[in-house]
Amino acid sequence: MEATNARSLDEYGSPEEVAIALAALGEADFARLGRIAQLRARGLPGVEWRDILHDAIQRSLDGTRRWPVDVPFVAFLRGVMRSIASEHWRRRMLDRRDAQPANDEGFPDQIETIASDEPDPERSAIARDLVEHLERLVADDPVLSGIVAGIGEGLDPTDIQARVGLSATEYNSARRRLRRLITRATPEMLG
Repeated sequence: MEATNARSLDEYGSPEEVAIALAALGEADFARLGRIAQLRARGLPGVEWRDILHDAIQRSLDGTRRWPVDVPFVAFLRGVMRSIASEHWRRRMLDRRDAQPANDEGFPDQIETIASDEPDPERSAIARDLVEHLERLVADDPVLSGIVAGIGEGLDPTDIQARVGLSATEYNSARRRLRRLITRATPEMLG
């Protein structure tokens, strides 16, 4: 029998089930989703974090984004917000490309249209700012500082574990502690 990645319709929550899952979210869940939306909206001109959160909720309610019932609802909404923010970034990049001056043949200058692996300067500045705030947040914890530094350098988990001197279990535990710390951080602490 051939395996498939397609899900059957009964593996997705109905609009009623989505509404029930939304109603079951607590104040802490909404606060967490709000902080995630704030991080996703950061640097997006003309896009408020509330817009991203509300759009994610609307898309889940109207069925535009289907909730796989085996995925925790908050994790599903987090993914929808990530997707929405990515759509805004793509649209912004396309608008920038379309606004480029044309050469003599009426086509955009080819040097400017070649895709780059480098993030644009605005996103790089935002990322540096977030890393600085995160480093200050974990400054008193050498384990978390080591993990943040390793992530910032692009190291893989096994290299970070070796550098900081952690087992895989200790590393995963410390990452959970880091996520909780970030989740509890107020938006002012993160910039």
